[in-house]
Amino acid sequence: MGDTDEIRADFDKLREANQNLLAEQELVQSLDLGDAPPAAVFGGSALGQSLAQTVALAQENLLNAKRETAQGLGKYADATEKAQTDIMNTDEGQAAIAQTMAEALQLMSNPLVMFNKQGTAHGKTMPI
Repeated sequence: MGDTDEIRADFDKLREANQNLLAEQELVQSLDLGDAPPAAVFGGSALGQSLAQTVALAQENLLNAKRETAQGLGKYADATEKAQTDIMNTDEGQAAIAQTMAEALQLMSNPLVMFNKQGTAHGKTMPI
């Protein structure tokens, strides 16, 4: 990722992925799975009651899957957001380093002045 265009493209892809993940999370959370039908719907026989228990368990599993899916999408969204922040921090850090180096280079490219013990300049300036 040494090229700034590559960093920009990666940042844009992360932002788009983050938005998509958040939209999907919202969609999953908005799903209305309804309630399991009452056990009486399946009749009073042992087979009907067994079926009612199976349907209730399936409904519980669907609700858990919905919750876990929304949580997973949220964690992926958080990870893409963190990656965006890391890229921005890296860019800012690199800019600060570049600024410090530019300032140091500016100082080093100034002519060298020799000072005596009193702190006054004497003699000639000597370019570096």
